[in-house]
Amino acid sequence: MQATETMPWWLVLSILGAALLLLLLLWRRRAQERWRAEPRGGGDLSSPAPAPGRSGRHTVLVLDLDETLVHAVPLVPADGALDPLCVTSPRLRRLGLQVHLRPHVRAFLRRMRDAYGEVVLFTAGTAAYADAVLDDLLDPEGRVFERRFYRQHCAESPPLAKDLRLLGEPLDAVLLLDNTPGAYALQPQNGVPIASFTGDIQDDHLLRAAAVLEAAAASGADLRAWPGLAFVRHAPRAGTPPPRGPARRLGTGGAAPG
Repeated sequence: MQATETMPWWLVLSILGAALLLLLLLWRRRAQERWRAEPRGGGDLSSPAPAPGRSGRHTVLVLDLDETLVHAVPLVPADGALDPLCVTSPRLRRLGLQVHLRPHVRAFLRRMRDAYGEVVLFTAGTAAYADAVLDDLLDPEGRVFERRFYRQHCAESPPLAKDLRLLGEPLDAVLLLDNTPGAYALQPQNGVPIASFTGDIQDDHLLRAAAVLEAAAASGADLRAWPGLAFVRHAPRAGTPPPRGPARRLGTGGAAPG
């Protein structure tokens, strides 16, 4: 009988290393596939719902962009004086824009992410503009906004109204924070108004809105009927279009603001 030859140690290590590398590549591929399947934009209603908010039920806060979270203005010359709140990015520069971030906006977004089961962007602006603001400035790690809706998702009648039924969620668990009353003309009881932001560095409306919205989310009741919203709510008339101001055309390619 011939003696069994022992496999060289270096060959054993090579085989084990190749096997470990293969397992690592397979794990990384599966992780990437799961990440791509997570809802990030475009109104993917088939994506799994995130975890419930603090009330134990799945609540959704929909946020407007222009004049609610930011204020877009044209780029100034490179040697011009910039407002302390004014920022831009390569993508925004290509669009000829810079934006004023509303004071306390990042803290506001963190608080809303913790208070609500899902935070959604719904803007009348273009996807190119809105994605540049969120990806480059407001939500670079993608931890706040689960879904994004843009100008093409707005209703034709009333003009640029935001139909919250697109979310596919019970409307008693949804609120829309928007500076334009016409934006929630289709579901006025879901709308929460906020004063328009146009660059005031002393603005504190997001801090005040945060306290009200957190309390509403924690109530566990019909968000639309929560008493704390009564003092800030003014329901628009059905069919009232959003106002069209020159400053708001900047971020939306000539249309009304988001």
